[in-house]
Amino acid sequence: MLHLADRLGQVERGGAGADLSLHLLLGLEGDVMPYTRQPALAFELLPLLYAWLPARRSDERIYMACRRIDGTLLHRQWARTLPLAMCGALLRAHAALAGEA
Repeated sequence: MLHLADRLGQVERGGAGADLSLHLLLGLEGDVMPYTRQPALAFELLPLLYAWLPARRSDERIYMACRRIDGTLLHRQWARTLPLAMCGALLRAHAALAGEA
């Protein structure tokens, strides 16, 4: 999960390959959706007990973060687009829950 999150911070835009990887890593069912290209779809993948923080922009990059609602864990990501930043942050949150980070 962390490898994909790192990669999402490096690419110019999301795509079908990244969407499929994210879908498989999270064990999602049904059709693969354009998670890395549509913020509304990425928004829905945040783990339970997490909340999104406001996005920030710096030059051509966007910073997105999520935090456990108890305020303990913060996961963040810089990327070229909002959906990529969201997907990177939520993958870091899922990895923490799975004991990877």
